[in-house]
This record gives sequence, C-alpha cells and structure tokens, in this order.
Amino acid sequence: MMNHSRKSLFWKLAQSWWILLTFTFLLNGIAFFYIGSKVKSKRWSMYGAIYSFPFIFMIIAAIIDPEFGLIATIAVSSIYVGGLSSMVHAFIIRKEFLIRLEGQQYLKEERFRQIQSEYALNSNKVHFNKEHSEVNSKVHSEVNSKVHSEVNSKVNIEVNFEEHFEEHFEEHFKSPVPKTIYTRGPLIRQS
Repeated sequence: MMNHSRKSLFWKLAQSWWILLTFTFLLNGIAFFYIGSKVKSKRWSMYGAIYSFPFIFMIIAAIIDPEFGLIATIAVSSIYVGGLSSMVHAFIIRKEFLIRLEGQQYLKEERFRQIQSEYALNSNKVHFNKEHSEVNSKVHSEVNSKVHSEVNSKVNIEVNFEEHFEEHFEEHFKSPVPKTIYTRGPLIRQS
C-alpha cells in the first residue's frame, strides 16, 4: 500500500515553486540544482547540469557567431528542446520530490522530539515552583540551549535519502507484475 502524504495542498504548492523556473527555458537547470540540493539527490543535480548545457551553449554560440547563423540556430533549438523536456521531467519527479522532502522534514521533527524527551523538556515533566522559580528558569534555559545546540548539530547531518529511495524504487520495479488468473470460480490474484 502506498504511503500517502500528510501535508496540505498549500504546502505541496509552496514546495513546488521550482517548477515555474522550468517555464523560463533558461533557468530550468537551476530548478533541478535546487531540488537536488534540497533533498540531497546527486541525480537531480546532474540533470540540472544537463539542462543548463543548452543555455551555456547559446552563450558560447552568441560569442562565436554574433550574427544569427547555423550555430545560433542549433543553440536556440536546443534551448527549446531542453526547456520542454525539463518541464515534462519536472512534473514527473514532483511527487517523488515532495515525498523525499516530507520524509526529510519528518526525520528532523522526530529527532527534535527524541532529544526533547531525552532532556525531559515535555511540559508535563518541567514544573515551576514559586520558591525555586529562578533556579528552575536557569536550569530550563541551560537545558533548552543544550537541546537547541544538539538539535542543530544533529539535524544538519546529511541524510542520504537517494540510496534508500532508489533501493525501494528499484525493488518495486524489478518485482514481477501481479497477474490475474481466470478460473471457473472467483478471480484469484497471484503475485
């Protein structure tokens, strides 16, 4: 069963702003560099380099042949082909990007909750008394600063999602396709 996203439609649209860059035909490589760096995917960063090549080729063609000649025509044609293919590619990978981004954010939140529970920062466990309010506030601020420094150091650790997701995607696509075998009785599905 497929794990459905728990994020709202507004969150999905806000995180998909990079698709607009592909419609410029010149900044489509930057869109793929952005999503590659956002979810630590070398493959999408590589596509960013590939989709940037027609723009670089056009600049070189303009320098070599300032009059609109054959090289410039080829460069502009490659811009259109690269732009259209990057648009299609962006819509194809949008769902995977959102899943990876949501997973990354979930892991950060889960790590913060874990650290918070280790240091007993739940509101149920920290009590303030009138007698010890200064001591409690000092202890609370020290623990809070330690938690934030530890969260910042541990949350910033690079998590390599690409290998994890590629393994599962490859396993999914390598598995045999389920087939339905018709019998005299009800349908039996075999995997």
